[in-house]
Amino acid sequence: MLGDPDPVVRDEQALMILAVWIGAGHFDPVLREVGDACAANLSSGNVLLRSFSILILAECVRRQKHKRSLDNMDSD
Repeated sequence: MLGDPDPVVRDEQALMILAVWIGAGHFDPVLREVGDACAANLSSGNVLLRSFSILILAECVRRQKHKRSLDNMDSD
């Protein structure tokens, strides 16, 4: 869906839903796998898939950084 040429499917459905769910922690148990899948998409011939995978990969990195901050607060 991230590589779909239809901007409604790509932007409003796939990108927004994934970004919100990742930010909310719903993908925490599989965050590494989501990031790995997005990284694998970077070699795709589909420019939209490559571009939007980077955006989701950035959300994964942001969430991981936030999780670490929360984990450090819990150990204090």
